[in-house]
Amino acid sequence: MSGNICGNCANYKPKPGEQFFNCTKAKHAGLSYGMQVRANTQSCEALTPHQRPPTTGVPRQASQAPPPATRIAPAEKKAAPLPGTAKPMARPSTPRAATPPAAAARKPAPQPAPPIEQDGQQGMETGGICEEDRAAPAERARLCAWGKGILILTVVFAIALVSGLIYFFALSGGEPEPLIVENYETGQVIETRQEIFNLISTERTDKYIRADWIGLIVSLYIEAQPGTDFVIVETTLTNVGDTALSISPDDFGLRDPAGREYKQSKYQGFDPFPKNKLAPTETVYGKVLFIVPELVSGLELTRLMPGAGGEQPVLGVWKLGF
Repeated sequence: MSGNICGNCANYKPKPGEQFFNCTKAKHAGLSYGMQVRANTQSCEALTPHQRPPTTGVPRQASQAPPPATRIAPAEKKAAPLPGTAKPMARPSTPRAATPPAAAARKPAPQPAPPIEQDGQQGMETGGICEEDRAAPAERARLCAWGKGILILTVVFAIALVSGLIYFFALSGGEPEPLIVENYETGQVIETRQEIFNLISTERTDKYIRADWIGLIVSLYIEAQPGTDFVIVETTLTNVGDTALSISPDDFGLRDPAGREYKQSKYQGFDPFPKNKLAPTETVYGKVLFIVPELVSGLELTRLMPGAGGEQPVLGVWKLGF
């Protein structure tokens, strides 16, 4: 072909059967152009000037696509026919050429998201859930299970405690077992199935000898407070049962005709009544002290003793005569 084809298209090599050929190396008036050449008439259909002239002296790499060019629509601007060429014909409606593969290759491919499970710290930075975070719900579930178990045990224990208290108060809050009251005389020996008791003597006084080593030489007295008297009772007790017998001065009591009761006080004289367990066949001797108002009379001594035949206790009563 001649060099005047569409502005001296240097690479005009149409393939058989093609209607158009895209010429990329055409020159006109010292400018480089890209155009479409009709194969049968060798006329230019579209003319597009390059934005910048190609670099001279450096061959273009075969795999690199030509630089992008701004395409001018045919309706806005058409290239003037070159001298010696046929009149350009109207451009038929043809599909736009696809983007060269090289341009698509230049587009960066999206990077895959970093795996969350491989690195717990990386997962935390990207908003993921690391292994420790995923383990937290299971740990909380175990804590909840322990909490439920402790709560159930607490409720069961509270119910058992309340039930036991109700049962205890029901037993203790009933009618007391009636006592058998027996009246005795001073010096009378009283024998039951477990003991032998004897009230030897009683004394009402305002002083008594204090028990210490000086009292063995010189009598030192403990005097009653003004308006009060001492009542001292002298007793003996023998255990005739098969088991040990608990004894105490608290087993004794004193009362007046008005119903007022007086508890025993600490006796600091010789031979105070002991508080311990009395072995079988053992006998104890002791004295019990009471402090009463000076003007009170008609006093009675009381002591709770085991029954002679059965389990029912006996309340012994002694009229003191003062």
